[in-house]
Amino acid sequence: EGVITKGATQHEPSVDVLELKPTKGGTLPRATITDCVDVTKVEFVYEESGKPYPMPDERLPRYEAKVKAEKWGKQWKVLEAEAQSSAC
Repeated sequence: EGVITKGATQHEPSVDVLELKPTKGGTLPRATITDCVDVTKVEFVYEESGKPYPMPDERLPRYEAKVKAEKWGKQWKVLEAEAQSSAC
């Protein structure tokens, strides 16, 4: 349909669990994070016309995401990110 986004998603992450020393059987430091994803400044529009793309009324403009990450060398890598159906 040629739909694009304009604007930027904002994030408010908080660390729920931080395992800096690998657990038994694990090899890398891990973290579990809850992120408040804010898409209030993101607009979906049709690419050709620039007109707004209709969004569902039940869409949450701010929602939680659960994230799992591991530290690979000097960087943290996201292994899994799952949007939740709860507002934040």
